[in-house]
Amino acid sequence: MVSPIEKDRYGRTVAEVFITVAGGEKFLNEELLSSGNAYLYQPYASRCPNKLALENAEAIAQSKKLGVWGGNHQRPWDYRREKRNR
Repeated sequence: MVSPIEKDRYGRTVAEVFITVAGGEKFLNEELLSSGNAYLYQPYASRCPNKLALENAEAIAQSKKLGVWGGNHQRPWDYRREKRNR
Protein backbone atom coordinates (compact mmCIF):
# COMPACT_ATOMS: atom_id res chain seq x y z
CA MET A 1 0.00 0.00 0.00
CA VAL A 2 1.26 3.43 -0.90
CA SER A 3 0.12 6.28 1.32
CA PRO A 4 0.87 9.55 -0.52
CA ILE A 5 2.03 12.47 1.63
CA GLU A 6 2.67 15.19 -0.95
CA LYS A 7 4.42 15.98 -4.23
CA ASP A 8 7.98 17.26 -4.32
CA ARG A 9 9.03 20.24 -6.41
CA TYR A 10 9.55 17.95 -9.43
CA GLY A 11 6.04 16.48 -9.18
CA ARG A 12 7.19 13.16 -7.70
CA THR A 13 5.02 11.55 -5.05
CA VAL A 14 6.45 11.48 -1.54
CA ALA A 15 4.81 8.57 0.27
CA GLU A 16 4.89 6.06 3.07
CA VAL A 17 5.03 2.52 1.64
CA PHE A 18 3.76 -0.63 3.36
CA ILE A 19 3.79 -4.27 2.23
CA THR A 20 2.16 -7.40 3.61
CA VAL A 21 4.62 -10.09 4.66
CA ALA A 22 3.64 -13.39 6.29
CA GLY A 23 0.30 -12.02 7.43
CA GLY A 24 1.81 -8.85 8.86
CA GLU A 25 2.62 -5.42 7.57
CA LYS A 26 6.07 -3.92 7.03
CA PHE A 27 6.76 -0.22 6.74
CA LEU A 28 9.37 -0.08 3.97
CA ASN A 29 10.50 3.48 4.70
CA GLU A 30 11.30 2.41 8.27
CA GLU A 31 13.11 -0.73 7.07
CA LEU A 32 15.34 1.29 4.75
CA LEU A 33 16.22 3.75 7.50
CA SER A 34 16.84 1.18 10.25
CA SER A 35 19.19 -0.81 8.00
CA GLY A 36 21.19 2.31 7.10
CA ASN A 37 20.18 2.19 3.44
CA ALA A 38 18.61 5.65 3.44
CA TYR A 39 18.76 9.04 5.10
CA LEU A 40 15.69 10.69 6.56
CA TYR A 41 14.92 13.91 4.69
CA GLN A 42 13.38 16.12 7.37
CA PRO A 43 11.54 18.60 5.13
CA TYR A 44 9.22 15.79 3.96
CA ALA A 45 9.32 13.68 7.13
CA SER A 46 7.67 16.45 9.11
CA ARG A 47 4.41 15.79 7.25
CA CYS A 48 4.49 11.98 7.63
CA PRO A 49 2.01 10.39 10.05
CA ASN A 50 4.77 7.94 11.10
CA LYS A 51 7.47 10.58 11.56
CA LEU A 52 8.47 9.30 15.00
CA ALA A 53 8.98 5.74 13.71
CA LEU A 54 11.15 7.10 10.90
CA GLU A 55 13.27 9.20 13.25
CA ASN A 56 13.71 6.25 15.62
CA ALA A 57 14.68 3.94 12.74
CA GLU A 58 17.37 6.34 11.58
CA ALA A 59 18.66 6.74 15.14
CA ILE A 60 19.00 2.95 15.42
CA ALA A 61 21.06 2.73 12.22
CA GLN A 62 23.16 5.69 13.29
CA SER A 63 23.90 4.22 16.73
CA LYS A 64 24.87 0.85 15.20
CA LYS A 65 26.86 2.55 12.40
CA LEU A 66 24.93 0.64 9.74
CA GLY A 67 25.04 1.39 6.02
CA VAL A 68 25.46 5.09 5.30
CA TRP A 69 26.30 5.65 8.98
CA GLY A 70 29.27 3.26 8.79
CA GLY A 71 31.57 5.64 6.98
CA ASN A 72 32.13 9.21 5.95
CA HIS A 73 29.30 9.46 3.40
CA GLN A 74 27.79 12.62 2.03
CA ARG A 75 24.03 13.12 2.13
CA PRO A 76 22.50 13.57 -1.36
CA TRP A 77 21.13 17.06 -0.61
CA ASP A 78 24.56 18.19 0.62
CA TYR A 79 26.16 16.84 -2.55
CA ARG A 80 23.66 18.69 -4.77
CA ARG A 81 24.13 21.92 -2.80
CA GLU A 82 27.91 21.61 -3.14
CA LYS A 83 27.62 21.06 -6.91
CA ARG A 84 25.38 24.14 -7.30
CA ASN A 85 27.84 26.34 -5.39
CA ARG A 86 30.83 25.52 -7.58
